[in-house]
Amino acid sequence: MGTNFRVFWGIMVIGLVLASCDDPEMQPADEPVCGNGVREEGEACDGLDTGPDACGDVGLPSGLALCRVDCTLDTSWCSDGACANRLDDHEDGYDCDDVSCLGRMGCPPESCVDGIDNDGDGMADCADTDCMAHAPGCNAGCTFSERDRLDGCSDGYDSDCDGLTDGGDPDCDGDAGLLLAFFPEAERPTAGADVLVVVTFLAEDGALPASTITWAVPEGFDGLVAQDGGVYLAQDRTMSWPTEALAQGEWATVHALARIAPTANVGDVLCLQARLETDPPRLTDAPDLPGPADPVCLEVTQ
Repeated sequence: MGTNFRVFWGIMVIGLVLASCDDPEMQPADEPVCGNGVREEGEACDGLDTGPDACGDVGLPSGLALCRVDCTLDTSWCSDGACANRLDDHEDGYDCDDVSCLGRMGCPPESCVDGIDNDGDGMADCADTDCMAHAPGCNAGCTFSERDRLDGCSDGYDSDCDGLTDGGDPDCDGDAGLLLAFFPEAERPTAGADVLVVVTFLAEDGALPASTITWAVPEGFDGLVAQDGGVYLAQDRTMSWPTEALAQGEWATVHALARIAPTANVGDVLCLQARLETDPPRLTDAPDLPGPADPVCLEVTQ
């Protein structure tokens, strides 16, 4: 009797275990797989899938959120659009000299003009190696050019020591239409490297009607992702963004992510240029800005 009872309960236990294996509610949830390019529950991002508005979620309405290899977000390339337009938007410094831009959009984590050790490395302003590498105010040897930094044409310095400053220097012609290229995960343009393209147009020659910013994507780029409501037309290889009307002095900034094709050869030159299309057409070229942004050419390196 005792033996039969134990056998009976043994069979019942085995049956319950087997039944639970078939019950989906009893199954452990699938673990997210980091690296499959799909943002799953438990992941902030995965590959290019960073969610619908990753920058906006941290209070920065523009720029680009990147995904780290461990599927956590890098929002250091997000901004309010004011860190790459060569304007003093907040009346507290141009672009990288604005404290709100420190460590964002390619700016170093140290301001070079405020007397404060912003990045906590024990060095401030020109004594900080971050400033020695980029700040014209620390340029004792005249080794910079007007375009060596984002705000080089609006910072009040004669960066290249030619006796001409900012808009008075021909090196700065065309700055109201500005295209910048950054390499968020690399220091130089190499085959397969991501490129963050930032385009800014300023209504400097009177108010602008609603317009369209257009970037003609040259051969040699793939992996194109438009930010800020842009649309990429593969058949035309153009990326375009509608802009609202701008009053005098207002500006519009848009962003896109591209990748230098893995098949690019060392020495290939890829030139980027954007233009503002208005109706009726506006005059182009300095000083009748805005017009096409000055081209930026990248030479593929090893």
